[in-house]
Amino acid sequence: NKRHRIRFRARAPHHIWQLDAKGPFPVRLTSGEEIRVVVLTVIDDVSSAVLAVTIAVSESIAAAVCLVRDAVARWGPPHKVYCDRHSVYDSSAFRTGVAEIGIHRIWTTGGNPPPRGKIEAYHRILTMWFVDELPHQQVMDRDHLLELLLAVIDVLYMSHRHRGLKMSPAQALDNRVSDRRPPSLDELRRAFWVEKTLKAHPVTGEVDLPGGLFLVPAPYAGKHVRLRYDPAESHRVVLVTANGIEMPVKSVNHVHTKPDPPRGSKRAPGQLQRLLDVYRGRELPIADPGFGFVEFFDALGQALGRPVPQTEEEAEAIQTFYRDKGPF
Repeated sequence: NKRHRIRFRARAPHHIWQLDAKGPFPVRLTSGEEIRVVVLTVIDDVSSAVLAVTIAVSESIAAAVCLVRDAVARWGPPHKVYCDRHSVYDSSAFRTGVAEIGIHRIWTTGGNPPPRGKIEAYHRILTMWFVDELPHQQVMDRDHLLELLLAVIDVLYMSHRHRGLKMSPAQALDNRVSDRRPPSLDELRRAFWVEKTLKAHPVTGEVDLPGGLFLVPAPYAGKHVRLRYDPAESHRVVLVTANGIEMPVKSVNHVHTKPDPPRGSKRAPGQLQRLLDVYRGRELPIADPGFGFVEFFDALGQALGRPVPQTEEEAEAIQTFYRDKGPF
């Protein structure tokens, strides 16, 4: 006989977090390009509140590490975390990282849906309120898409009354943080680093890592070297010497780039943009500028080569025409 399967029952906020991804699903940008993305989310088991969310091109170790780092930096570490048996969460980097932070990863088997009920319910809501609305919303780029998602989470999901809780997720969480000691930012950044032993090229001193080719110091060329790198920021690589000293390693293709200029707020027609404007703290019209009454008078003046109107009768005739035929 099969064993009974039970749901997790956390005692308090941040006792258990659940981590999973929705997608991939297609999104068409205003440029005409179609991209496929996934939504990765961390929710609190007790309150069903979204603690961190991001959009990525795939359910990768880099995206998962960034998400967990953001959640822990904001709320502190949970006691336990639950995620499925995806290769990302089964990877040595992820398992070692959560262990170093002091988080117990709940062991699970494949095809075990009951413990995932809360995040699966969240995914159904995400589909209705976000994914299904995207075909009716113009999306400029991935940054704009993420802003739209954050607006849906903050304005709709977090404030919507949850039937099981008898209150909203925001009320259930009540902005409480974890009761455990938070790691320092440096501890959090270093927790998920991956260590590899590779042989450097005997002539060029190059080693091949996920972030590209890196150049070790000349004395280490042709030797086996211990390297550590950040899976979320693969350009961060260090060489570990025999006495444990870490030496930064530079990328072969490293290019000095200027920081990106500050981007203005992106806006595009669509219902989700209304939520984004509310999320940003302002409400603006979402329609594109039209050809209204003022523009109509300007166009008539340009066509006739004189100011319009010149008489009261002309103004009345133009207004009557615009009332019947306009706006354009």
